[in-house]
Amino acid sequence: MKKFFREYQGFLSFTAIILVFGLAAGASVACAQELPEGLTGEKIEIPVICGDTVVMYRELLETHGEVPVVIGFTDRNTAVVWFTNEDRSTLSVVIDTPHRSCMIYTSTCIEGDCYMTPKENYEREKKKMIENNTSPKVSM
Repeated sequence: MKKFFREYQGFLSFTAIILVFGLAAGASVACAQELPEGLTGEKIEIPVICGDTVVMYRELLETHGEVPVVIGFTDRNTAVVWFTNEDRSTLSVVIDTPHRSCMIYTSTCIEGDCYMTPKENYEREKKKMIENNTSPKVSM
């Protein structure tokens, strides 16, 4: 685990700084999102676990060994954070707002499958691809 923190020290420091800036920005009010134009579907209520951001991050690390591996910032003063453990067998998806985070999904996976880069997925799946595929959309 120490090796993981050494390898991702820059990313973790960056994440911590961003969280401090987010916390300093003040509380935001969560707003209901509308379906994007052209998308049909229904809105459903899903159970979420919300709490203090620092406490949630600490619990994910100490209880499950999960650390942030992907983060995306929105224009609504929120961030979407993907957590996974070192062997990539558990994952959690968290929405951050200043001072508060909500876990919207958590699960276990086959080891290694909870998070992989596109390159890792390609290397794993390339033998299954059709060799004579000429489509520019899916050819590698």
